[in-house]
Amino acid sequence: MQNSAIGMQKSNGMMLGRILGIGLVLISIGISIAFLPEYWNNLQHRGVVQDVYYTPQTDGTGVVGNVSPEAIQKGIAVGDTLLNPEADSLGEIGTPVTLQVQRGNEPARQVTFDRKPENFTVYAGVMSGLSVETSTTLSLLTVLLPLILCSISALLLCWLRFDNGMAILTAVMLATFATLFPNGKFAPRWSWMLILLILPNSVLSGLLDLGVVSWSNSVQGISTIATVLSYMSVLGIIIVTIFRYRRIFSPTERQQTKWIIAALVFFLLSLLITGGIYQYYWQAGQFETSMVAYLINSWAGVVGLSLLTLSILFATFRYRSYSSVAPVSTAA
Repeated sequence: MQNSAIGMQKSNGMMLGRILGIGLVLISIGISIAFLPEYWNNLQHRGVVQDVYYTPQTDGTGVVGNVSPEAIQKGIAVGDTLLNPEADSLGEIGTPVTLQVQRGNEPARQVTFDRKPENFTVYAGVMSGLSVETSTTLSLLTVLLPLILCSISALLLCWLRFDNGMAILTAVMLATFATLFPNGKFAPRWSWMLILLILPNSVLSGLLDLGVVSWSNSVQGISTIATVLSYMSVLGIIIVTIFRYRRIFSPTERQQTKWIIAALVFFLLSLLITGGIYQYYWQAGQFETSMVAYLINSWAGVVGLSLLTLSILFATFRYRSYSSVAPVSTAA
């Protein structure tokens, strides 16, 4: 009777975890779907000046740090001073913006540009020779593909969930997958805090994409801090995963975790390598080549994230298969 009661308690706990987990996943999917029309509208209409990149100064001006081929043709060079950076505001794609540019002690002159797509992936696609429609569609896919895969994985994982109720966190953040897999427990116990470090960057990116927050000096500072926190979280998750792999996991758990580690290494290396190539061409002033490198970097992230999601799902199924096989006694 005692074993039956424990089994019933365990079954009720697992069912509650499934209901809560699936509920959170569906809420997350619903919120994402609700914002997709606004995101799609921003991709098609929201524009800024993408021809002159500058570093804001304390006096309200900006020092030009990189320029597009169009800006070079119009006589703007790196090191020029942008006198009215506030003119580079959000607006309809294709509408004109007039910038006041000064070189040294020369008189200021006015240069007009049309607003380009504010979404940098769309703009990079256009600069790489793709049509606006193709670039916009590809940019939407960079959001949809990971969303679909993560949603499917999270729903299945909630149904095939382990006993620990904390595992419902896998529904809202991919980083939690690696932290909890394969036994649904945080080990070391403080490792759950690594997940919180990713939240600021995720929230800020979403607010910027939706146009709720506009780019400014203060936002740039917050973005830098959020990015550093995200890198710290990723590094921490890798260290924790290696620690768990070597000190905590059983042989079966090690066998399955290798899929996640392989995908995680591929994901990080592809981002670091392609991101480094993009930064090299950007800093070298090779504008058009840097746009192609940025596109490759974006899709390296999408492919890597998708493979990481699939590897976690595959490892979970395999772990369940191994762990569900009862050992056969050979005793006489």
